[in-house]
Amino acid sequence: MDIAFHCNLSQPHQIEHGQWLKKGFKCHDLNLDITADITKEADIHIVSGPHYALDYWKDHSSVILLDRALWHQGKPEKWHSMDWLSVGWVKNGVKYFRVGSGRKSPEPKNGSPGRGSIFLADYYGPVESADTIRLHPQRNANQEPLLDCLHRHARAIGYNTTALITAGLEGLEIECRSPDSIMSQPNWLELLAYTDWRYDEIESGELCTHLQL
Repeated sequence: MDIAFHCNLSQPHQIEHGQWLKKGFKCHDLNLDITADITKEADIHIVSGPHYALDYWKDHSSVILLDRALWHQGKPEKWHSMDWLSVGWVKNGVKYFRVGSGRKSPEPKNGSPGRGSIFLADYYGPVESADTIRLHPQRNANQEPLLDCLHRHARAIGYNTTALITAGLEGLEIECRSPDSIMSQPNWLELLAYTDWRYDEIESGELCTHLQL
């Protein structure tokens, strides 16, 4: 079985991710080819982020997408946010996750002390009406910290932003307007336990086992 990891070799973190994967796949006697060639044929294609090779392979039958962590990036623990990646299969251009076993789902807070609604905008997404509008931080870096802003509200509205996940975990009522978002799934908490993978879990082959390769 040929497995190709398509990544930008000018980006050191993407090369590092490839090395994590290569070690983990080797635990299962699988060989991973790390390549900058977007068009390289393989039985399974692993792509880094949504911009490098995903568009080329999104309709292939076996595609795995690596991207930044969905919720560990904001978790106050000893592991650095760069130690985590979200990893999921892609079907019809949409990333999806499967439930595994042995992990405990995160526990959201019980309600929010705030009032009113907040719209959490994606970087390239629409901006829609709410009591408060919060733009993506790359569009406006001079905003109130996310948690402070969330705690002033009772309901969060959004599409695919990871801030909507944070809002759900902080106990806000969620209105997700994207059918492709994990937050549109009724079992999102159960799925969330299996979205993010730490580098040592990838290197050990645990991720490979979960993906059923």
